[in-house]
Amino acid sequence: MSLRSGFRSLLRRIACAALASAFIPLVTHAASLQIQLTDSHDRNAAGLGIVVNTTSTEPTSPTPPTAVIDQRHEQFVPRVSIVQRGTEVSFPNTDRVQHHVYSFSPAKQFELALYRGNEHPPVTFDQDGIVVLGCNIHDHMIGYVLVVDSSHFGFSDQAGRLSLDGLPNETVKVTVWHPDLGIDYGAVTRTVALAPGNNVLQVKLDRSWPAKQEQSLSWNGY
Repeated sequence: MSLRSGFRSLLRRIACAALASAFIPLVTHAASLQIQLTDSHDRNAAGLGIVVNTTSTEPTSPTPPTAVIDQRHEQFVPRVSIVQRGTEVSFPNTDRVQHHVYSFSPAKQFELALYRGNEHPPVTFDQDGIVVLGCNIHDHMIGYVLVVDSSHFGFSDQAGRLSLDGLPNETVKVTVWHPDLGIDYGAVTRTVALAPGNNVLQVKLDRSWPAKQEQSLSWNGY
């Protein structure tokens, strides 16, 4: 093989290698986070809302997320919800009696006049904050919706744990919330620097859990 032909062969190999590398997908190593909640007596704290806020820009969905808050046995089901900002929430009434759902909360003020079934369209929750729900007919009906600017949230299970995947490798803010704690959103927070792979965060509350529902946030002032 001549020097010129050998040089041309080398250039072809380099070009082929460059072309092949262009089709290799970029691999991003996302982080996962397991949060473990305990109360002041070292008991597992179940049913608490947990929200992870990141500094990364979250992808937007072409269709808004949806959620359902039913009305059964004169109660909001679920009583406590967390939704991402922009979520459309339906309020079906499966009771045999009529309900009149409303909220005076600054984060979302709305009213669904007396109805049964699915007479009203979904309500879009488009502002962060706590929304306290009520029924104009049954004063004992109170529900809570926490609207957050994050898609990373959930509730701790019976073991006091929540696992979240697909988090960025950065320092994130973890917030623990529930109306029965009698606190505003943001009162129990931690920051944690996430590394690729599995991460664990343990949070111990400074009170016993479950708390008495009498401590819940009321609709007054919200």
